[in-house]
Amino acid sequence: MSAPGGLETRSLLQLRDEWLSHALSTAPADRPAAEEAVAQLYAATGRPPPEFTWVRSPAEAAKLLPANEVTCFEDDRQTVGSQIATQFMDLIGRMRGRTDWQGAPSRIRRELRRIRSSLVQAVRSTMPDASTGIGWTGQHDAYWLAELDAHRLLGTRFDPVDLALFELWETLVRSTGWWWPREEACVMAERPVTMHVDADSLLHNDDGPAVEFADGSCAHAWHGTPTTPIASARDPANPGFHLTLHDLLLEPARLLVVVNGSVERDGTRRRYGLRVPDSLQDPVQAAAWTYGLEPRQYSQLLRRT
Repeated sequence: MSAPGGLETRSLLQLRDEWLSHALSTAPADRPAAEEAVAQLYAATGRPPPEFTWVRSPAEAAKLLPANEVTCFEDDRQTVGSQIATQFMDLIGRMRGRTDWQGAPSRIRRELRRIRSSLVQAVRSTMPDASTGIGWTGQHDAYWLAELDAHRLLGTRFDPVDLALFELWETLVRSTGWWWPREEACVMAERPVTMHVDADSLLHNDDGPAVEFADGSCAHAWHGTPTTPIASARDPANPGFHLTLHDLLLEPARLLVVVNGSVERDGTRRRYGLRVPDSLQDPVQAAAWTYGLEPRQYSQLLRRT
């Protein structure tokens, strides 16, 4: 049953914003809290705490991780990663099985999951090898915790044992970046040191990387879409401004970032992106293509509008 007088809505908005702040956090990891939570997840599989190795980024982690252990079995015993994954899925199934109201909690999950997708795609683009086996994205797992936390706020009663396990995953989202459990060892990555987002909290920076880690690994994004800068050039039809051409990592196209030739009412110039064919190699060539012109013809325009 919904709370009266709009209090529920205000509380759920606060809850959503709190989980979003964890997903976008650039604070240093709380290493003791994260290690204790992981140790308890290992204990739930009957294992002692692992040896922890902290790295500055997922890119560094990918260089250290042992071979993919997704399907490795020894003496009919599953790997620690697969056991934690099974417990993880069972926990979500049991807790969702107790919910019977799909309104605001479901909307919060969808909103944060959309933001997560942008974050995860961008971070994965920094990793030299994406086949790192079973692992979790730490702070970027906030979406499912937010949904169940919202149900808890609205009065859903969960099993105390499940809540204790849920709180371990809460701790990991609040305290660390990505992490990978392995037999007797666990690789933990620090959170990013900078992150830029747009008004919808999607990764975005039109003037540099959207997310950066302490080791220098970084990713670019345009309103949530991961990109790779290819080339930049002065805009001959818009003196004083540049054109930048990006690869779109998830589709066979490129993105041309341009500055509007005319001034907005507030005196600024709007920067926007145009999708162009991936066969175009040069920013001026791409800009000319958007007008149906050859690069030489585009360069002779008095001013682009």
